Amino acid sequence: MTLIYSASEYDTDEIVELRARINTDSSAFEELRRAHRHEERQLLAQYNALLAAERPAYPTAAHLRAFDQIATIVHNDERYGTHSGRPTKEDKSAGIELPPEVHFSSHVGRVNVYALAPYKPESVSRLWGFDEDDIVTFRNELTKRSLRIVNDWVHEDGVAFIVVDGRV
Repeated sequence: MTLIYSASEYDTDEIVELRARINTDSSAFEELRRAHRHEERQLLAQYNALLAAERPAYPTAAHLRAFDQIATIVHNDERYGTHSGRPTKEDKSAGIELPPEVHFSSHVGRVNVYALAPYKPESVSRLWGFDEDDIVTFRNELTKRSLRIVNDWVHEDGVAFIVVDGRV
């Protein structure tokens, strides 16, 4: 509802009474809306905190399994994935498919590692991402598997690495 501030020479007792009722109802509605919004913000903060407490430790077992698979693919100079790193039909039919946490394109040597964090309510950003310690650990895990990192960068839900065979 909208507050009505104007009065005119044409106001009758009925119009004045109706305007007063509209204004009272509108003010009451706004107060309820503010109270609801305040409670909603508190609930969303609690929701975000509880969900953030479920953040897994990185790297997960799925990340490590994928790194093992990628190292084998790179060391054997095999083909895997589309340009975006998703498995091809041939990969799937051969039973070679990385977990959803990691995409790999052998065409460019790109490893995309994802946190798969949920989105914040009422937002387009993720609830969490990788911190610098996580990224250092990913680098170390890839290097341990004789993969040399040529380049890396952070993206919306994770980090990408360009890797090559690091065996001498």
